[in-house]
Amino acid sequence: MTLHKGDIQVESNIGEGSRFTVLIPIDRDYYPEIKDIIETSEMPSTVPNGETEETEEKESTVLLVDDNEEFLLLMKRKLATHYNILTATNGNAALEAVKSKDIDLMVTDYMMPGMNGIELCKTIKQDISTSHIPVLMLTAKSSVEDQVKCFNAGVNGYLTKPFEIKMLYARIDNLMKSNQKRQQKFRTDTEINIVALEYQTNDELFLKKP
Repeated sequence: MTLHKGDIQVESNIGEGSRFTVLIPIDRDYYPEIKDIIETSEMPSTVPNGETEETEEKESTVLLVDDNEEFLLLMKRKLATHYNILTATNGNAALEAVKSKDIDLMVTDYMMPGMNGIELCKTIKQDISTSHIPVLMLTAKSSVEDQVKCFNAGVNGYLTKPFEIKMLYARIDNLMKSNQKRQQKFRTDTEINIVALEYQTNDELFLKKP
């Protein structure tokens, strides 16, 4: 509640009971970090399928997926100094992006209308052409059951909202380095032990295919 700049109130009458009220503000004035971005920056142009992209090329490309455009803009501004950023506001646009662009990592929200983050991750991991892309899930769901759903879908990392931006940096950087090490392993080894590497079943079948 404190992280969301909220307040809690209580009304209590002996013999009648108590009422607790939690107030969470939604006005932009309560969130100067977002208000500043909205007022000083223009939202990148959005193509019909809901995808936007950053023209400046950097070493690695990260795809951000969230139906909240203000949150997308906030994350994009924070991460654009380190990565080339693509954004998508829905699962279908994200699928088009991973199939048509060179994506190094995808960060997606769990709860989205239509195709949610779990369904998006499953679809990507089941496709041999995209299954190698690491997926970081952002969600307000923190139960063990929800985390199990994420990892069963093939999610590589899990971050609970609200979070510090430095934690997002750390998780992305860690996943990027792990993926780069696996790629380097493929490039340097003359005899590859497929089972020892952390790849999906589809990748293993593809590598064994004559």
